[in-house]
Amino acid sequence: MDRLKLFVIAETAILAALATTWMLGRDPGASSASNALRSEPLSVRPAEPMNAGGGAVRVERSASAAESAGPREEIDAELGVGVCGTVRGAQGQFLAGASVSFVRDGTWLSARTAANGVYALGGLAPGSWLLRAGAEGHARIESPRQLVDAAWQTIDVDLSPWYAVRVRIDTKSGEPLGKGIEDQNWEAAPYVVATAEPLERDLPLTEHNRVPLFGVGQWKRAEDLSEPARSELGTGGYAGELYLDREPPVYASLLLRHLRLETQRIEPGQRELRFVLDPSDLESKLGSLRIRFVDPDSGAPLSGVRMRFASAQGVGGEKVSDADGRARMEHLMPGIGALDIGARDREVMELRVRVPSGAELDLGDLALSPRVICRGRVIDERGEPAMDTHVTWDNLDRRSWPAPLFDRRSAGQDAEGRFNIRVGRQRYVFHGRDRQGRRGYALLDARDGVAEEVVLRLQSAAHVRFRYDASECSGYLVVIHTPDGAPFHVVALDGSLLSRGVDLPPGSYIATTYDAADRIVKARPFTVGAETSELALP
Repeated sequence: MDRLKLFVIAETAILAALATTWMLGRDPGASSASNALRSEPLSVRPAEPMNAGGGAVRVERSASAAESAGPREEIDAELGVGVCGTVRGAQGQFLAGASVSFVRDGTWLSARTAANGVYALGGLAPGSWLLRAGAEGHARIESPRQLVDAAWQTIDVDLSPWYAVRVRIDTKSGEPLGKGIEDQNWEAAPYVVATAEPLERDLPLTEHNRVPLFGVGQWKRAEDLSEPARSELGTGGYAGELYLDREPPVYASLLLRHLRLETQRIEPGQRELRFVLDPSDLESKLGSLRIRFVDPDSGAPLSGVRMRFASAQGVGGEKVSDADGRARMEHLMPGIGALDIGARDREVMELRVRVPSGAELDLGDLALSPRVICRGRVIDERGEPAMDTHVTWDNLDRRSWPAPLFDRRSAGQDAEGRFNIRVGRQRYVFHGRDRQGRRGYALLDARDGVAEEVVLRLQSAAHVRFRYDASECSGYLVVIHTPDGAPFHVVALDGSLLSRGVDLPPGSYIATTYDAADRIVKARPFTVGAETSELALP
């Protein structure tokens, strides 16, 4: 029986047992761990590392009062450590549908509570973990936890109500901004973040419609709420609600993707907030780009090349190059996006671009080579075919800046682990990652118009933790590459959980850190072994 099935069986058994106990009339106050948890006051302190300028979310009390280990029975090597417990609200009530996650070294295990507030998780290991928990109507928490050497242990969690602030985003005439832009093709609408200190700058560029996991609150648009809240906010002209993880005073900033538009202070007791912004103000933030497609051998213009602009929010409009090979796109959301480019009998290309705010990006002449068929296969450490692997590829000759690697399309494999894709006459790097966390890479040089077989050998990977000061490294990009120059991973240092580490196969690597102007801050060689390690950045 595979490990996933064992986890499911174990978790189901624990949930069923706990549910039965409570359903038979167990006194909710009988849990000494729960009593100790609820009687202890909450504290507010930063979790390490946190967002630059974002402050910390509310952190729960020390782990000692909330943890109790069960009998010290031997830990099953396959199942690992099991954790179970309850999630309760401020009045001691059980919270159904609450999320509980344990995060460590690239592992993120999560569960939701049942109707009686019970959760159960398997597959953990002794040692330090970061517990994250939240529920509808309640503030999020982050809390360091120490799991002991016991097969099953209990961790109960108490959550406090969030602090809700209704937000209006109006035009200068007093109308809701949403009515002024509803007829436009906006990929991302303005949103609101909360920070402990005033936000005085733009955030680092992002490819998302919002900067993820930032600040001391959660933003929800009115249209994303359930009834009757959705109708109530809509009727009142509110754009949404900001749910704070701590009591005011805090600072609220109106953003368009990474761009800061305005910042206001939320005072103690304040429950409403109003920003004033006209559609023309947003229009001035949009960017554009232009490009000319040519043949790589003759330099002649290529007409009929199709180009689409894509971002994390989907694919935007499409343009076709004219007789002179030129194409231009307007009204693009600022930040990181991708151009999907293709023409008959030519290479299919994806190009990362950074759209400027209120300006035009000139990409110059871009040569599209004839199509080259690339064949490859994925194997494991024993040389056996590896199926169900996420295979991605990046054009090394098109990397003009430390751009994130492409991960939104994959080459499917057959039963022998084989795949076929179309490339151009350039150099490429291929990456593979399977469900067991094994990873591998391979290089391809097709500049002569011939593509040799690509062999991706997967290896077990070890986690590398990043240690850095988010306030000093805000906006930095780190490219981790192999000694032969193949980029293996690109991460933006924004202080979130998404930028705290990476899984790498054993070997030698170089971590090159770039600032917001693409200048190299530092290049640091390091070695990955079989165990978890730490890398200081930059």
